[in-house]
Amino acid sequence: MTADADEIESFVGRNAGYYASKWQRFADKPGYVFSFNFAAALFGLFWLIYRKLYVHFAWVVVILALDISLSTYVEQQELLPPDVIFAWDILASALYVVVIGALGNYWYWNKFKKVAMAAKTSYADRDNQLVFLQQKGGTNTIAAWTSVVILLIPVVWVLYWASRGIFGGYVFDATGPLTVAEVEANFISRM
Repeated sequence: MTADADEIESFVGRNAGYYASKWQRFADKPGYVFSFNFAAALFGLFWLIYRKLYVHFAWVVVILALDISLSTYVEQQELLPPDVIFAWDILASALYVVVIGALGNYWYWNKFKKVAMAAKTSYADRDNQLVFLQQKGGTNTIAAWTSVVILLIPVVWVLYWASRGIFGGYVFDATGPLTVAEVEANFISRM
């Protein structure tokens, strides 16, 4: 599928020239999927939401949640040494950056193709097609900033309470149930 500049401009909005040049490779070489996007790599999930790639965002979140859950389980069960788990966490973070950065343009191109096809089948005249592309494309700044705030709230909360010493310094008897003495020493004294 080849797209003209007006269609890309209507769908992308700002930075249409960048995406037009990147997408031309995909149009010229079917099967070509890699085109590194530094904004996608740097901002990851936020870039996906900003560019309205909600399905891809959902898949990455599911994979990320499974990765975190598995890593936490392995750590809690002491199935691997902590340094191996730490190395995996670093490697996984790098993989997320590389995969989203390398495939972001391709994912965005596929969404453009679907929306452009829907525009052509839904509307006969060119003006309505371009309006449709503009409505379905573009960016979602509000969703991107909302996701930043939603994801930062727990981080700020943990950092705040960690700075106050709430999470550290507890001494519990791990061999039995929580005792009244432990509650008094570790919780009530800190209130």
